[in-house]
Amino acid sequence: MSPAYPAPRIVVPLWLARMSVPFITLFGRLTGNIPRFTTISLNALESHRSISHAKATRKLDYRPRPLVESISDTVCWFEKAGYINRSLNLSP
Repeated sequence: MSPAYPAPRIVVPLWLARMSVPFITLFGRLTGNIPRFTTISLNALESHRSISHAKATRKLDYRPRPLVESISDTVCWFEKAGYINRSLNLSP
């Protein structure tokens, strides 16, 4: 899982971000920090802006479900697998 960063305070044109990748990468290596963006992340940001599940729905009968339901099932799975214990009360 990648670290969480605060929302950006400024918006930079994509061409400028691309030009700064070598410097951001070098700075990350020198400081031991993970770069906030890379060429790969900028490519992902630029491409596939409109992703649709229409083909999967049409050809595979894919039916997405609500996010809350997916998260609930995931938490239940982690609990059954012994990775979490929701019965613990950690409040002071």
